[in-house]
Amino acid sequence: MNEFERIEHWTKSLNQKDESIKVPIGDDCALVESGGLKLLLSNDEQIEGHHFKRHFPPKGVGFKLIASNVSDIYACGGTPLWVNLAIALPPKLPEGWMLSFYEGVSSACERFKLSITGGNTAASDTLSLGAFIVGRCDRFIARRGAKPDERLMLTGPLGESRAGLEHLLAERAIQSETDNAVVKSHLYPDLPSKLVAFIAEHATSAIDISDGLAGDLGHLMAQSGVGFLIEEPEALYSPHLLEYCRQDGKRALKYALFGGEDYQIAFTLPESQVKKAQSLGASLIGRATDTQKLQIHGPKEALELPAKGFVHF
Repeated sequence: MNEFERIEHWTKSLNQKDESIKVPIGDDCALVESGGLKLLLSNDEQIEGHHFKRHFPPKGVGFKLIASNVSDIYACGGTPLWVNLAIALPPKLPEGWMLSFYEGVSSACERFKLSITGGNTAASDTLSLGAFIVGRCDRFIARRGAKPDERLMLTGPLGESRAGLEHLLAERAIQSETDNAVVKSHLYPDLPSKLVAFIAEHATSAIDISDGLAGDLGHLMAQSGVGFLIEEPEALYSPHLLEYCRQDGKRALKYALFGGEDYQIAFTLPESQVKKAQSLGASLIGRATDTQKLQIHGPKEALELPAKGFVHF
């Protein structure tokens, strides 16, 4: 079983009877109503050997940990408020590594206007850095809600994070503006803060792009019962990604569709709102269909894509 099949199998035995839980397992955040507030709950983690290597800049690892959690809140149309950390580390980890890590955490909290409320620290053979985030919203934007013929929008270009990860894993020196841009995209993702209020008011569905566009659109398809046609593939990637992949144009499209950890938002909305979304920086990349297939415009005809992205198993 893959990651999502395992989650579904494991959680079948949960007997949830709490009426305050309005959106349970299966979305970017859970939605809980308490004291008249709509609270968003989510968590994410960075594990050495899976999400980063020890030689990665620890400040960037800390920033990315917070940003990955904030992205879930943004995708549901919310505002991040508080975050708790769960740190497990080898006893002999250099002190300077953790101090730099917390500099990145602090920088991200300042950027996204949220506060650390506490957490837990434990000894472990593996360096594991986790965070649990709480936010709030007025209108919850779920993965369910897209309708055929609605427009598919994207808050920012994709694929740079995958290129940055490749550069970091190879331990190559930064030799150009392009190298710097892709590494920065991986460690310090530029979340679409300016579009969150618009998404909260107008989007019919949304998801953050953490496992790759194709896989995450697959989740929207499953929840909403629609398909998607990507009509503007050139809108998926940035000039930096094209330059990084200049010797292999197909690699740029592959990174944009399947790379992951971009932390942009794909969302749907009525055609009447497209121009407003574009004026705020979003790109029109396609539309929802009634086929329940993921397709992309090719040179001669629409090609079907696998609606799959990164999975842990």
